[in-house]
Formats: sequence, structure tokens, C-alpha cells
Amino acid sequence: MKLVRVDHSKYINTDRINAVVEYNPNETHVFTGDSYEPFVFNQPIKKVLDAICGSEERSVEYEDAENYRQNKD
Repeated sequence: MKLVRVDHSKYINTDRINAVVEYNPNETHVFTGDSYEPFVFNQPIKKVLDAICGSEERSVEYEDAENYRQNKD
């Protein structure tokens, strides 16, 4: 699992992204998994794609993601 910070309070798992759509110049929709409801970011698509495509300063990686999810409860 690789999480990236797209804006000040939202993180997204890049392994689950199916589509990134520019809704208007300052709003980007990101579709994940099998969901029909997108994550909506009030950011231009370039900033969202920069975050998703590899800005190391925005990435958070969990080596043991499966145990992290199980222990979260």
C-alpha cells in the first residue's frame, strides 16, 4: 500500500486508483476500487497527478500494510 497526500488532510492509496478526471480547472475527481463515488479534491489536476505520480515528500509507505490494517481496530 502506498499512500500519498493530495491536499492538507486527504490521503489516497495509489494502488486503488482507477481514473483521475478533471471536473473543472480547480476540481479533480479520483475514482478508486469499484466505487462509483469519486474522491473530490479542490485542486487542479496537475497538482493531484504530481502527488499521485511520485512526489516523495507526499508519499507515506507502510512495509507491513496488512498488519497495520488488522491492528487498527
